[in-house]
Amino acid sequence: MNTPIGKIGNVLSIYGAFPQNSEFTHPRHVPHQAQWGRFRLDRASRLVGFVVPKEYELREKTSEGFYFDCNTFYVVFLDGTHSFYKTKK
Repeated sequence: MNTPIGKIGNVLSIYGAFPQNSEFTHPRHVPHQAQWGRFRLDRASRLVGFVVPKEYELREKTSEGFYFDCNTFYVVFLDGTHSFYKTKK
């Protein structure tokens, strides 16, 4: 989270809740406790996904019956146009 990229910003940012101003739709298979974030790949491209807070690590299961791990960033979308978490220009 602290690794810088470009002139400002970091490689990984965790936003928290799914953004309201997004061109993406919240997938049903993602737990509601998910903390959404992104990995910045380049100027506009992002890997969008989520982490599970530690208090939910052994309480939430995937749709396949596996437990979520709090040390894993689960990739959900490839955002090539920076449309997941829109910011004003």
